[in-house]
Amino acid sequence: NSPMSFPRLIGSSTTTVTVTNNGAYNLTGLNIATPAVVSGSATPTISNNNCSSNLDIGDSCSYDVSIASSTVQSNSQVNLRFS
Repeated sequence: NSPMSFPRLIGSSTTTVTVTNNGAYNLTGLNIATPAVVSGSATPTISNNNCSSNLDIGDSCSYDVSIASSTVQSNSQVNLRFS
């Protein structure tokens, strides 16, 4: 899990996340899961996901994470997950 923190949020915010394979082996079976809200009641969604199930050495892929809330969220944290 990789956390993304939002000090104060009302409405929505979108961030692009880039995944880069800096390792010595090709990644296979890569799966980008819906982010998990650790604190607060914001709703996370994923869009524009160009990550396939394989990521070769030195390659990158990206996706957008949008966080939406109808109430003020202070110091919220969302964990990004992939396997």
